Amino acid sequence: MELSIQVEQAADVEAVENLMLQAFANHPHSNNQEYKLVNALRVAGACAVALLAKKDGALCGAVYASLIQLNGVEDGWYCIAPVAVSPAEQKQGIGQALMRAALHQLQQLGAKGCVIVGDPAYYSRFGFARHEGLVSPGIPDEYVMGLAFADAKPQGRIDYHAAFLAMEA
Repeated sequence: MELSIQVEQAADVEAVENLMLQAFANHPHSNNQEYKLVNALRVAGACAVALLAKKDGALCGAVYASLIQLNGVEDGWYCIAPVAVSPAEQKQGIGQALMRAALHQLQQLGAKGCVIVGDPAYYSRFGFARHEGLVSPGIPDEYVMGLAFADAKPQGRIDYHAAFLAMEA
């Protein structure tokens, strides 16, 4: 079976929505609204990264990244969210392949770095770490991590793209 990472196309939208619903259906820290976030990011033209994993042509994973502000300033920092892998395909390296491809694409865009909210044990393998003073309101600090591509360290309050409000609706 061959895994390929590709840029999302318009024809993939419905399959991505189904993937998101399956991937987050039983996730303990999700209200299963990630598909709304992805749709809102698309509508706003805010997907800096929109990559899909396909195994023998069938969609099995997706990752997105969008520009953020730190302390109200837009300065080349991005947020990776969401990352989704089909439940039947988890623990097979698909999420890792998507993350590495997303990080590579962000570096190609000239990003200073990116932030993520998630399991430190998982995301630390990609270089994400806790940074003193990096906060995401309403999220426990231990789950808020950053990865700098250059010397600048992520600090301050993370202000996500307005599309993130779609998950609360």
